[in-house]
Amino acid sequence: MPTAAAPPPAPAIDDAAAAQKALASTIETTLAQLRPTKAGTDERKHLVEALHEALTDVSGRTGKQQRALVRAFVDSDGPEIVYEMESSMTGNWMVDAKNGTMKRLSSIGRLPGPIGQAVCAYRRVAEKNKLDAAHGMGCGIPHDQGEGQP
Repeated sequence: MPTAAAPPPAPAIDDAAAAQKALASTIETTLAQLRPTKAGTDERKHLVEALHEALTDVSGRTGKQQRALVRAFVDSDGPEIVYEMESSMTGNWMVDAKNGTMKRLSSIGRLPGPIGQAVCAYRRVAEKNKLDAAHGMGCGIPHDQGEGQP
């Protein structure tokens, strides 16, 4: 009599789904821990390294896996956090510039696919809002009463 074959291993889908959930959780946790960090600290440097590594992995994925992980990044205010850290000149930002933290933050916006696009889109909107506020508010002088106007 032929012996019964061993049952096939658990579907890789379960492993992939578990790995995806773990990576989404890592992204969310890293962003939550990253937001309150101070510029120039080792904590910020290590968290940015971890975020960069996770997002580089995400940008290499496709389809539903990638969408779910991008959603975790966007829903956790990832583009906003990256933009704020990149454009903030408070704290010891020079250390961040020297230790590679700023370079990693900038490279997140250059990642291929939806991660880079989300960061770039947030940056464009934030910069437009700054320009609109600067031009709209001016120096308290309405636009129709500029220099040379009665």
